[in-house]
Amino acid sequence: MVITFFGHVDFMGTKEHEEYVLALLRRLARKDPMHFFLGGHGSFDEFAYDCCKKFQEEHERSFLWLVSPYPPNQYSPIHMKLLKEKYDGIMHPPLEGVPLPKALKQRNRWMIDRSHFSFAYVEREFGDAYEAYQYARETGRPILNLAHLAVPRPSGEEPPSRP
Repeated sequence: MVITFFGHVDFMGTKEHEEYVLALLRRLARKDPMHFFLGGHGSFDEFAYDCCKKFQEEHERSFLWLVSPYPPNQYSPIHMKLLKEKYDGIMHPPLEGVPLPKALKQRNRWMIDRSHFSFAYVEREFGDAYEAYQYARETGRPILNLAHLAVPRPSGEEPPSRP
């Protein structure tokens, strides 16, 4: 099973978000290996990585893949070394000829097209995360928007609007 994650770079996850994601991952777990396609940019991607890493500690047949929108030569050797230590592998979708500013959008579509389930955190109707969310919905693939969960938010924050 392949599970994809995408959301806003300024996401502020809570313990309740994490518990919910882990509980759902446990329900989705089968005898087949679990492959997590992760973005590696922004706070939602860090949240997703942390959840998947915790899941991986319980389920040895799970793999954390960084799916990079950029060619390997766009990373410094030190950064690439750190990424290789953090993830089980790094994928570079075939995005030849795609201008770098559009690479993230195309990478997100590539991930969604290969996934069985997606987690998102989308509370604004613009940006790459919103476009990925809309694309996933158009494909009919199962997707859960964590912004729609009734979890406590840090004090002073407004609840998200429903996209």
